Amino acid sequence: RTAFGCLSYWMQNHNPNVFRTTWTEEEDAALIAAVTRWGADWRKVAEHVPRRSAAQCHYRYTRMLMPARPPSEELPSAAGEGADNASA
Repeated sequence: RTAFGCLSYWMQNHNPNVFRTTWTEEEDAALIAAVTRWGADWRKVAEHVPRRSAAQCHYRYTRMLMPARPPSEELPSAAGEGADNASA
């Protein structure tokens, strides 16, 4: 393993300063406030969410808390276009 790989593994699995428990409402509120202020700079965000790593903050926000994105315009399916072109 590389030095970075070892550090990353330790930070995610053995760092005693990082919680591995269910997120609380207070942590979610701190996370949302930090993302509002610093955007996707996950290291800075993690500095303001006590005892959570940058990776935990990124995952929690992008998978659970991120506001719903507006639906994209529906594109015609490739199968539908091919069928129209074949008959013409």
